[in-house]
Amino acid sequence: MYYRYSNLDILKETKTPYPYIEKLNILLIRHGESEVNALQADYKSLGKPLTEDLKIEDALVKLTSVGIEQANQLGISLKNYMQKQHISNNDVLILVSPYERARQTFEIANKHLGFTERAQNIVVLNSLIEQSFGAFHMISRDVKKAVYPKIYEECVRNSITYFRPTFLGESPFDVCNRLWSAIYFIKDYTSENNIKNVFIFGHGNANKCMLMNLLNLPPEFYNDFPKANNSSIIHINKGKVIPFKI
Repeated sequence: MYYRYSNLDILKETKTPYPYIEKLNILLIRHGESEVNALQADYKSLGKPLTEDLKIEDALVKLTSVGIEQANQLGISLKNYMQKQHISNNDVLILVSPYERARQTFEIANKHLGFTERAQNIVVLNSLIEQSFGAFHMISRDVKKAVYPKIYEECVRNSITYFRPTFLGESPFDVCNRLWSAIYFIKDYTSENNIKNVFIFGHGNANKCMLMNLLNLPPEFYNDFPKANNSSIIHINKGKVIPFKI
């Protein structure tokens, strides 16, 4: 499959090169509004940086009251979708990021979906985390830039965002490589259990990287694809991206 990237119209043309993905119906679901989403929005509106004392450990960030309602509505939408498509709970593999906001989103949505607690087809995968920052965890960009100017300059030299370490943490390229373990899990599990549907409760950035892997999209795509809204869904069916319709 040879193509040259031009713009987001590539999504209308591109089909997965992986036969096992072509057989699946995949929903990449972003969590509802989180505490950090709300903080960042508030501080951006005030024209201020997010101060160190307000930083929250990424794995522990919870949903806001708005995020809880978004997760509730998400559950209703997914339930309606499954009913219209005649999809039973036994024919879905649920994958969930271990971070609190993704777990909450699934648990609230599941009040409508009705998956049995501790069901074998509900799996929390560590590889679905959003991004790892290593030693720079919970340190702001401004502080990193001031304390580690040479390292920071080297990180931001990449003109393509896909290869640029984010805040001295993983680059999107790193995230894509990490996510292959989840994709191999999907391949094995769906094949062994004859499952055709995969719902992934994760994060905006990781879902974008997952999309790039599944469709073999080029690095330039990462720069152009818009940031996902809270509780939004990327739908991949028969190896192509299609609108999610209830």
